Amino acid sequence: MSLRPCILRVALHTPLRRLFDYLPPIDCNINALAPGQRMRVPFGKGKERVGMIVKITDKSEIESYKLKHVLEIIDEQPIYTQKHLNLLEWASHYYHHPLGEIIFTTLPSLLSKGSPAVLKKENLWRTTPASVASSPESLKHAKKQAALLDFIKYFPEGVSSERIQEKFTLWRPSLNALIEKGFIEEFASQTSNPGDLHKTQDVRLNSTQKQAVNTISSAKDHRQTFLLHGVTGSGKTE
Repeated sequence: MSLRPCILRVALHTPLRRLFDYLPPIDCNINALAPGQRMRVPFGKGKERVGMIVKITDKSEIESYKLKHVLEIIDEQPIYTQKHLNLLEWASHYYHHPLGEIIFTTLPSLLSKGSPAVLKKENLWRTTPASVASSPESLKHAKKQAALLDFIKYFPEGVSSERIQEKFTLWRPSLNALIEKGFIEEFASQTSNPGDLHKTQDVRLNSTQKQAVNTISSAKDHRQTFLLHGVTGSGKTE
């Protein structure tokens, strides 16, 4: 028998400044429920809405027999952590705005409508150790290949075809040539759990980023201005 509380305090995308209390779905494992999960709930006469669990408790101002059951749990894992919910609650109080509207405004449109929070796999491109060991002279007479290779080097975690196409035209022949030379490889990106969507990962700086960090850090006790220059997605934020 579970000792977990079973009143779900749910935020809905409404102008009402309150949370709504629901019972878990019938035959639901309440130990699998957590703040940050989305769910589909009955609201009004014959209507349904997408909500998000904000709190789980054992008390409600409404008598339990009057509470309705959640219709469906959308997320197996929370898409917002407690830390994010705390920030959104702070914003609600600070700006005097309904919490439900703030939460669902911060979600992508499809997620706010109840679509599954699944990251799609896509094929990415990255450089190989052979490209690092190669001599710049090897691409002396292939300027397009050299430019493309330099661009892909900015993305140690991989770059998508869409991103390449934003920068280059007619890039496929150059890419294929780099593949044949063993300088570039294609790989499938890893999918993450919905609960990992907002997790911060450890940042591993490449040599250029390390050089920038060291230069800026060495001047921290002096008044000095720096300009970070690089293409979009090259790691300036890191």
